[in-house]
Amino acid sequence: LRMVNTKTRDSRLIFGHRDIVTCCDVNPNNHLITGGKDGRIFLWKLSSNGEDSFPEIIISKKYKGHVSYVISVAIGQKTGNVFVSCGGDGLLKLWNIAKQTCKTVKPHQKEINFCRINSNEKYVLTGSQDKQIILYSAKTLKIVRQIKGHGKGVWDGDFAPFELMFATCSSDQLVKVWDLKMILDLHKKNTRGVSTPESNGDRAPAKKAISAEKKPKRELTEDEENRLLVSQVLSNHAGDSIADIIGKGASSTALDIEKSECLFTLEGHESPAIRVKWVNMGLQLKSGDTEGVVRLRNYR
Repeated sequence: LRMVNTKTRDSRLIFGHRDIVTCCDVNPNNHLITGGKDGRIFLWKLSSNGEDSFPEIIISKKYKGHVSYVISVAIGQKTGNVFVSCGGDGLLKLWNIAKQTCKTVKPHQKEINFCRINSNEKYVLTGSQDKQIILYSAKTLKIVRQIKGHGKGVWDGDFAPFELMFATCSSDQLVKVWDLKMILDLHKKNTRGVSTPESNGDRAPAKKAISAEKKPKRELTEDEENRLLVSQVLSNHAGDSIADIIGKGASSTALDIEKSECLFTLEGHESPAIRVKWVNMGLQLKSGDTEGVVRLRNYR
């Protein structure tokens, strides 16, 4: 593993793994986490010696939970007490550093390409060669939503730092931005309106519904009309899954529900898009492909 000082351009090699280091992540609590082809995960403690010098790097803990190589790791940015990992064994693991516990699931039909945990450590995201994106509760690893939004394998994803959104990229050369709020609303409806801490923790309590007689003063956009239609259908079919709604003759509306989860589909790559990252405090979205082309898009 090579650490680079972005100000001085100096670099330092860090040794510890028995094989190639495949992934790493850092958090504001001065923790570095790494995974390797040796199937091991190392948690490192960084101690700064000054702004322009390299920090002291000490292995804090070692983890061995994957029977194959580690593909991706992500550590929580809020408390730093949790991290997620996925490996060539198809397993997704949620580790609690303080409690020294580990939860394991095998959610995808093919290899998992990445795992991410959002900034407030409430949700986990994975993507796979099976073309699926899966959102989980970070407390239990129970599936909140499975999304089939790409035509080929999903290589990477990233939660927006402040907005209720996340982005994914795929071998289909597309980058998609998803509405996390809409997905959580769908999840609440599919659980018969029973609220959960995960679904309420990111926003203020819902306001009382506005009566149908009150018309908006301005003309609704096409996207707003679609979302209004989705809300009406969900209200009429409270407690039903999307499959149930389709079975009751609302197939076209169910398709609108699926589409409403995707805020944007971004084109521009001419080869598989394999990396996506929110930058500049979530105001820009960066993506890269297998030909080395990097595209930077303004969100605002």
